[in-house]
Amino acid sequence: MRRDMLLSMQQTTQRPFTRNLRRSVCAMAFVIGSTLALPSLAATDDYTAIKQALATGQTQDALTLVKAARDKQPKDVQLMFFEGVINAQLGESRAAIGIFERMAKDYPELPEPHNNLGVLYAARGDLEKAKAAFERAIFTNPAYATAHQNVADIYAAMARKNYGQALQVGSDGKAVPPQMTLLGSLTGKTTAAGKVTAPVVVLKTPEPEPAPAPAAAPTPLPKPDDTTVATTAAVEQAVNAWAKAWAARDVKAYLAAYGTAFKPDNGKSRSAWEAERESRIAPRKRIAVTLSNVRITLDDKGALVRFKQRYESDTFNGTSQKRLRLVSENGRWVITDESVD
Repeated sequence: MRRDMLLSMQQTTQRPFTRNLRRSVCAMAFVIGSTLALPSLAATDDYTAIKQALATGQTQDALTLVKAARDKQPKDVQLMFFEGVINAQLGESRAAIGIFERMAKDYPELPEPHNNLGVLYAARGDLEKAKAAFERAIFTNPAYATAHQNVADIYAAMARKNYGQALQVGSDGKAVPPQMTLLGSLTGKTTAAGKVTAPVVVLKTPEPEPAPAPAAAPTPLPKPDDTTVATTAAVEQAVNAWAKAWAARDVKAYLAAYGTAFKPDNGKSRSAWEAERESRIAPRKRIAVTLSNVRITLDDKGALVRFKQRYESDTFNGTSQKRLRLVSENGRWVITDESVD
């Protein structure tokens, strides 16, 4: 049974629910047909720092950032949600369930806490409570596809149980819970007061499409010169080598991809940052880094590379939109800045 796990909760049991973490819109999704106040600049910066830590597998750092932000904004619903998600990632399912149960009670209009409760209940084998939680998520937002997919998995698991099969059994002979989508972020928008307004779903009857206009002859694009093509290829090769070294847990090659001008976030020294990255990469049993939708822009500063990054390991899975700034240094293209969009 397949489902990516969006844990801003993308857990635990014999095969953890953080398996296949799919990142939701952490910066708050747009709301159809409604005008909302935007979060404060401080809140936006906090969200960005937390997303950056989660995207790079620094779960403990993300928890520290969340707690510090909640000290300043104790009523911020998104921060509360992040804390629940991170607790689930760290295997603290009881703490995560407690947070989501409070959110489900205090903010019953939000489908995400109900959904994530369902995933955590299912992880500990309580299928009836999981089904009820998913059904509440669907009642809150009937168009919520994730909850529909998850409740379908619960129905299938319950059917197998009724037929005496219980949960599917893995190769080690232990029961394996159904894989479901654990959401990583709220999809409403946060107001200045720290509350989240649920998205409004507007269903419209599609209007007939006008007849297509005659296609105009395409304007020929200028042919890039050989230097531009070669430079773009060299930048792409450098980015691919960085991702390959990361996936291979080759710490030396990974760190060598960063130039002398690279400055870590949060005011860390280069040596402290390198030690931290080694502690995050070397102990992992498995790492996979997949880049897609890679776009390279050359300018007078060097090269700006934007892409979608899928990171998977034995402790964390996530998807993020990344950007790297590269410059040519001693005949090599190296990274001087790294950020999450």
